[in-house]
Amino acid sequence: VMELHVAGGREFEGFYLDAHSGVVPRPVWSLLDAVLPRCRNLGGVVFELSGTWCGKLGEEGLLRQLGRMQERWARHQPQPERIVA
Repeated sequence: VMELHVAGGREFEGFYLDAHSGVVPRPVWSLLDAVLPRCRNLGGVVFELSGTWCGKLGEEGLLRQLGRMQERWARHQPQPERIVA
């Protein structure tokens, strides 16, 4: 796995649709917490938000979502080994 994406969505007839429509729901954050430690070659996590939802989320809301992603990345991804010469 090289990249993961997280996004808000909608329920429709018993299914959760990845609609890129708002904040990431709690169960998706929990899933990200479970998956990140298993993806040792991961290049990044992307927050996807449809352009029509940007105004509704606002800059502060967007920054909160990105901050949550950064916190999880720092917690679960190994730090590069330092080579001391």
